[in-house]
Amino acid sequence: TDEQGNNVIEYKDKDGKVILKKVQFLSNPSTGPAGWLNTYYIYDKLGNLRFVLQPKAVEWLLTHNWNFDSNTWQNSLIAKELCFSYEYDDRNRMDIKRVPGAGETWMVYDARDRLVMTQDSALRALGKWMYMQYDSLNRPVLSGLWATNKSLKNLQNHASTSVSYPNPTSNYEILTETYYDNYSWVGASGSGLNNALITANGVTGTSYFYAAGD
Repeated sequence: TDEQGNNVIEYKDKDGKVILKKVQFLSNPSTGPAGWLNTYYIYDKLGNLRFVLQPKAVEWLLTHNWNFDSNTWQNSLIAKELCFSYEYDDRNRMDIKRVPGAGETWMVYDARDRLVMTQDSALRALGKWMYMQYDSLNRPVLSGLWATNKSLKNLQNHASTSVSYPNPTSNYEILTETYYDNYSWVGASGSGLNNALITANGVTGTSYFYAAGD
């Protein structure tokens, strides 16, 4: 209860997951949904969050016998415009995400369950994917855009058995690169700097490259 006497009520299932959150907005709300902003959370049998029904969606569903405006919710305008929804692969990794008013976001994971590719509806219209590469310590080292017409399933099949996928050789654009200590990479980075600078220039070189231990 806040300082104005308005209540926020949460209902949870036996696993402790919130299934309904009610926020009071009328001074004398009913014991039912009237007078409250109601948000429902729906889970599958594995405990994965599948739907978040926002108050506007709940209001519409209450007056339509809790049925979407289509036989399949994938074609429902109410589901697409007023609800969050999520899909998962056979390893419980979220591979499709839907946000109200936006197209689907697709996600691809590698053999270490690292997110290596994403594509929203804007990139999909361009036929491109955002991709990420990691080092052996799972640190992101590169991101870029890759133009490919491969399907989500095809890309996931390739990534599932690899720790270095994707590694495009054509039709790609690098956006960011990240380097980490030590400095053995410097000489080959194309920067023109020498990775031996700290020793070649004595004490003055420390202003350029500190040892990893520092």
